[in-house]
Amino acid sequence: MMKSFSPIPICLVLCLYCVGAWADTQVNVVGLFNGKVVLIVNNGKPQTLSVGQSSAEGVKLVAADSSKAVLEVEGKRKELAMGQGASVAGDNSHRSIA
Repeated sequence: MMKSFSPIPICLVLCLYCVGAWADTQVNVVGLFNGKVVLIVNNGKPQTLSVGQSSAEGVKLVAADSSKAVLEVEGKRKELAMGQGASVAGDNSHRSIA
């Protein structure tokens, strides 16, 4: 007797991979200082970054003063003022899927 092959598990894995590959990174600026920024990334907890530092989600602070922050998100530079947010689409395929 021959067992039939079900493609459903493979399809589910591929769908999960595709969803992760096109996920947006959402960034909101909630605090600005000279050389520092307080961000909320992907609706998580607020986190403080210093210039040159990156968050666990890969958001890097390039520059900051009391009026704006320059962030690198998904390889793209974004300039955001206090209270502003951005949703950046990118290729997350370099990230591991948990």
